[in-house]
Order: sequence, then C-alpha cells, then structure tokens
Amino acid sequence: MPSRHPLRISLLLLLACTLAAVSGCEALRATRVGQPATLNEALTIYRNAKEKKAIAIAVDESGKRTWGAFYHARLQSFAEEQATEECERNAGKHGVRARCWLFAAGDEPAEATADACRRGTPNPRRCAVQDRFYQLYPR
Repeated sequence: MPSRHPLRISLLLLLACTLAAVSGCEALRATRVGQPATLNEALTIYRNAKEKKAIAIAVDESGKRTWGAFYHARLQSFAEEQATEECERNAGKHGVRARCWLFAAGDEPAEATADACRRGTPNPRRCAVQDRFYQLYPR
C-alpha cells in the first residue's frame, strides 16, 4: 500500500507557498524608487506619484540630509512605515546622524512632524526643510 505522506507534504508545501504569496502581495504592489540625486528631485517624484505613499526625511545638525520614500502601498500606514525604515537605512549608510521624520503622508504634509517642529522637537535644520518645502502641499 502506497504511503500518503508524499501527498500530505505536497499539500502542505502548496499551502505554505500560497500563504507566502498572499502575505507578499503588499510587497508586489508597493514600489520603492531609486535614490534621486537631490531632495528637490525626490519631492517632485513624490508629488507626482499616485495612491498611498509617504516620504520621510532626516537632516542632522550639520545640514547633511537623506530621505526614504514608498509608493503604491495598499495601506497608508504601510507606506509610512516603509518610508521611515528606508530613510533610517539611508541615514546609517550616508552618516546622517538624525532621526527620520515623516515629511508627507499621501498628499498631505505630515502633521505630527509640523506639530513637533512647533514644539522644537526635531533639530532646527530638519524643521527648516519641512517649512521650506511645505508649499508643495497647500491646504
């Protein structure tokens, strides 16, 4: 009598692959864009992108800056998380010693960052970037 274990193993593998594919759908739909040369370029690309998106920026006390952006996510919160993580990776890679703050979420300025700047939480150079480019996202 033939063993049914190979069939069970095959079914389990099929189920595992299906679950992996379903959980990876967000990654398949979402897009990371290569690092633009300037912040102006990054913000132009960001402004023209559609759907759920986010961009985070870090600026250290010396004025050195980096950013991370994420586009076409299924969930806005996922775009924000991924943009911040990409910014943090870039900050480490480029020696920017500052926290990454969301610049914009969707087509709106990041209110939490604007509020933090009013309270003086991020360094003044980071808040200056937020203020300087804020006009890209009129209310």
